[in-house]
Amino acid sequence: MWLEKYAHLNEAINFLLVTCDTPVTNELHHEQSVLTSRWTRLFQQVKQYQCTGEMLRLRRDFLQTLTGLTDWLRNAEHTLTTPVPVTLDAARQHGTHLDQIQDEIDGMDEMWRTLSRKFQTLVPELSQQDVVGLGETLKREKETLVRVRAQLPLKQGVIRHLLAQQEAVDVGLSEIGDWVNRGHALVNSYVLRGDARHAKELRSEEHTSELQSHHDL
Repeated sequence: MWLEKYAHLNEAINFLLVTCDTPVTNELHHEQSVLTSRWTRLFQQVKQYQCTGEMLRLRRDFLQTLTGLTDWLRNAEHTLTTPVPVTLDAARQHGTHLDQIQDEIDGMDEMWRTLSRKFQTLVPELSQQDVVGLGETLKREKETLVRVRAQLPLKQGVIRHLLAQQEAVDVGLSEIGDWVNRGHALVNSYVLRGDARHAKELRSEEHTSELQSHHDL
C-alpha cells in the first residue's frame, strides 16, 4: 500500500515538473530529492522488520509442521510394534490402522520434503546449535519414514494371513456346528421311532397275556 502511494506521488511530481515553470520545477526537484532520500532510509528499515517477520512466520510454520510429522511417525511406529491381536475383531481394527498408514505415508514423505526446503531457507537465520539440532531431527525422521515404509507391507501381510486363517476356522466351526445339529436331530428321530415301536410291542404283549388268561379259565 505504501509503495503504491510513493509511486503515485512520484508520478504527480513528474507531471508537475513537465507542466510548471522553472522556479516551481526547481523547488519540486529539491522536495522530491529530500523525499526520496527519507523514503529510502525508511524503506530499508521497514524491509528489515518485514524480513524478520517473514522469517519468524516461516520458523513457526516449520516447527508446527515438524511436530505434526513427528507425532504421525510416533503413532505409526506404535502401531507397527504392537503385537498382532489374537481376536478377529481386534485384528480387523489393527489392519484398518495399518491401511490408514499406507494411505497417508506418501503425504508424510511430501511433508518431509517441504520441511527440508523450509529448513534450507531458515539456515542463515538460525544459530549453529539450532541448525545442528534441527538437521539431525530431519535426518532421523527421514530414516524413520523409510523404516515405516519398509515394515508396513510385512505387518499387513501378517494381519491378512491371520484374518484369512481365522475366517477359515470360523467357517469350519460353523459347518461342524451345523453337522452336529443335524446329527442330533437325526438321532432324536430314531429314538422317537424306537419308542413308538417299543410301546406298540408292549401293548401287543399285554393283549396276548389277557387272551391267554381267558383261555385258561
